[in-house]
Amino acid sequence: MKPRILDACLTILGMAGLMVYVLACAPSFSPDGKKVAFPVMDYDDERTSIFVYDINKNKFETVAEFKNPNHKGDSEDDIDMAYSVQWMPDGKQILINGISLIMMLPVGSKGPTKTFQSQQDMKFWTILPPPIVGNYQFIVNPDKPELYRINLQNWETQSFQLAFNHDDIGIPFSDGEQLYFTVELEKEDQKFCSIMKMNAENGAYTPAAQINSEEFGELQGWSWLKLGGDRFATISKYQERVHLVLVRGNSIEKMIPIGERGSGIDIGNLVPSRNGRSIFAAFSYYDQHDQFGVMEIPFDGGKTREMVLFTGDGPMDDQINAIAFHIALSPDGKKIAASSVSGLEYTALKPEDRALYLIDVSHPEWKMNRIRIPLPSASNRAEVES
Repeated sequence: MKPRILDACLTILGMAGLMVYVLACAPSFSPDGKKVAFPVMDYDDERTSIFVYDINKNKFETVAEFKNPNHKGDSEDDIDMAYSVQWMPDGKQILINGISLIMMLPVGSKGPTKTFQSQQDMKFWTILPPPIVGNYQFIVNPDKPELYRINLQNWETQSFQLAFNHDDIGIPFSDGEQLYFTVELEKEDQKFCSIMKMNAENGAYTPAAQINSEEFGELQGWSWLKLGGDRFATISKYQERVHLVLVRGNSIEKMIPIGERGSGIDIGNLVPSRNGRSIFAAFSYYDQHDQFGVMEIPFDGGKTREMVLFTGDGPMDDQINAIAFHIALSPDGKKIAASSVSGLEYTALKPEDRALYLIDVSHPEWKMNRIRIPLPSASNRAEVES
């Protein structure tokens, strides 16, 4: 069974459109690593809640709820239920992105809730948490080759036009200091993937890296990473096998195979380890049931470690699973957080698997803590109708 929101995305945009409209509701750790924020989608009540889990107190708090009073029960309307969340560097606010709004919400501190409601002709269809550079957040327009730049202090908005075909532009990403986006180019009957570095102030962009598509196969990942120096990482399918692709400058540094040939494994987002020696990744694959988990891929070619967190009463759609299930790494690099209720169709899960998962990856033997998700609380919340 496909997740309803993602099924609606496929109906409206097709798979190509998902490169700019990706429902990937990843958790977000607070800067001190003591709390985790994540969305919870209640399909029965047509409501999305933003939860904050206090790790030390073992306590959930519902800090916001979003309800569409005009919902007609159609799958296309489910898109309005999709929200992403990320913690701000001050540790006192979280940033929430939806299809038509941006919200800055204080958590555990006093202060007003600031909301930016987009204009009718401005679409915020990037549900993968849009990157932040300085005071700006950058959101790609799903219909035109342009990026919106939103000032998170005063909501001042500017758009930067991109001189490429709209369908060829990938998801913008950042290392926190520099903004990048990918674009597919064709030169002399050869196809390339070019990584562009964008100036956050004036929108000017220059090539940072470029690789020939024949060398790495078909890009599979919905996530690019900026590593140190001129290095990048992504996921591709090459010769019927999934690979982690490490790019240095204009060449492929290494391609690391993941899983067996033809195994059907799908990779979600990528997160670099704190020691710079490996990458953590969300994964899903079908083997009688859909299985969801986290893996660590070492750069030196060592054995990949993995842990299955929960299973679905599938089969679900493998490509959709890779979009819907994502992970986050704590600031100290010792814990990984994942949620099974932030986009997947929860009726396909066992009741005990509808949970927040915390995995201790600081020791050779990983330990997993599964925390059942309570029903949304009627108190301590800011309800927003769209």
